[in-house]
Amino acid sequence: MLFESRKLHSMTRQVLETSSASSNFGGAVPVLELTAFPGGAEMFETLAIYCYTGEVSFSLANLAAMNCAIEFLEMRDDIRQSAKRFLDQQISQENEGLTNLLQVVNAAQTLAQAQPELFHAASETLIETCMSKLVRRGDTLDADAMLQLFTLPSELFIELTQRLLSSKPLQSTAARTSSEIANELCVQAKLAQIHRDAQRSLSPSHCSRVLAQQCVQLLQGKSVEAVDAIKVEKPEMACEEPLELSMLFTSDKSDKMLMKLMDDDLSACAVSSSSSPVDASICFASESFRFGAHTHTLPETFVV
Repeated sequence: MLFESRKLHSMTRQVLETSSASSNFGGAVPVLELTAFPGGAEMFETLAIYCYTGEVSFSLANLAAMNCAIEFLEMRDDIRQSAKRFLDQQISQENEGLTNLLQVVNAAQTLAQAQPELFHAASETLIETCMSKLVRRGDTLDADAMLQLFTLPSELFIELTQRLLSSKPLQSTAARTSSEIANELCVQAKLAQIHRDAQRSLSPSHCSRVLAQQCVQLLQGKSVEAVDAIKVEKPEMACEEPLELSMLFTSDKSDKMLMKLMDDDLSACAVSSSSSPVDASICFASESFRFGAHTHTLPETFVV
């Protein structure tokens, strides 16, 4: 394993050199401590088995942690190439390639955020590799693919869309005008807004798909004005039929409907202060309806 890992080889030599100068060494075997190892003891065991047998098992679940562990141990290029081939195989799958790629990106992002001082550099390398592969697939990104890209963190989504825009061939070799630069900035701002709206959408099945279509149109070179024309269609509101008396006190809207009808009828049947109170309480669940100092007659429809 010392042959495969430059870090372990260097640490062992340093411990031996330090211990040889001490009279207390006595030929004891040096012990190396690796704190905060990515993937823990299980990942170290996996790499130790590889060092002695040449066999390693990659998966989408362990690829990000495995990559960080390989970088942490400064291992030789053979296992790096094996990891790269595995990633290429997963991405090349026609139906699940994008899903697999995003799973690796999110796992690497999680590791980088958990312990940035240890795993940031290794995770950034893997994320950069995945982002480059996503950019190369830019021409094949449709609304379904964009729905998956909405799961990316905001900073990664913005970086990806900016790189996709920059990868488009220039229509002219002349220097860009100020209006073209302003339009590009507007497109980038619109893409960021779309990503925020997609993550806040209350009905992903419909609204997010419209947002995905808008995003695809922007990446294909359409203007912000043209994209804004793609609106989320509001469902037609069905005309509510008047509630029957039997439904008035059982529906969810019974309280609001009852109070509204009371207010409407009372305003139409206002009683002057000079007239005597009307003794016409209406019994409903053994209670009378009284308003202020007066008792008012309610419509007959409320008599049960």
